Amino acid sequence: MLVACIGGGGGHGIVGGFANEYAAFGVRPADRVGRLLEGMAVLRTLWTEDPASFHGKFYNFDNIAVRPAPLQKPRPPIWIANNPQAFQASPKVYQRAISRGGEHADGWMTTMVTPAQFATGWQGVRAAATEAGRNPEELESCVYYNVNIGDPEPAFTESKRFPDEYYTTDFDHDFVRMWTAYGSPQTCAEKILEFRDAGVDLLSVRFTAYNQTAQLRRFVTEVVPLLD
Repeated sequence: MLVACIGGGGGHGIVGGFANEYAAFGVRPADRVGRLLEGMAVLRTLWTEDPASFHGKFYNFDNIAVRPAPLQKPRPPIWIANNPQAFQASPKVYQRAISRGGEHADGWMTTMVTPAQFATGWQGVRAAATEAGRNPEELESCVYYNVNIGDPEPAFTESKRFPDEYYTTDFDHDFVRMWTAYGSPQTCAEKILEFRDAGVDLLSVRFTAYNQTAQLRRFVTEVVPLLD
């Protein structure tokens, strides 16, 4: 299944020099949500019309064809990915970010959440879909989550170092513990199942280990059987 997953707008300060990046592309930060939503409309148009024309505030084109056409009909689903809870967004900003998934997307993806935080956000996404006259049962959810299978202490140490180097930052230890299932296969499976019980449809797993092949092998043979 192909899913187009689009970031919710950016602008947080944990990783990346967002002000410099916007300036380099000549994009006003205040336009990022408008560009996000209009970009989604562009994708839907390109995937369902041949040739396609579109005239908006940010994108304009006539008689454009994207081939080969998507196999999925009428088009691939488009998810919005955001995690306002991780950056202590104000209640107003949090609600706007969460509502976008229900109002405009086919699914919602988030990360850096506890199962309880996911459940709260997912409830908000579904409520926004209902208010927009959409069927919340047709939406899907996904959580991006870290896993490191091994002895607890070295597994945690590696799970701290791996994202720190990846994002060029220094995550708080408690934050890493919240964001990572680490330790024995049984422990990892139990933490993953907490997300299932919170209503997550799909878990996107990243191994916070430098030997990715070994982690994948252990996950498939030792963790996955415990998820049944």
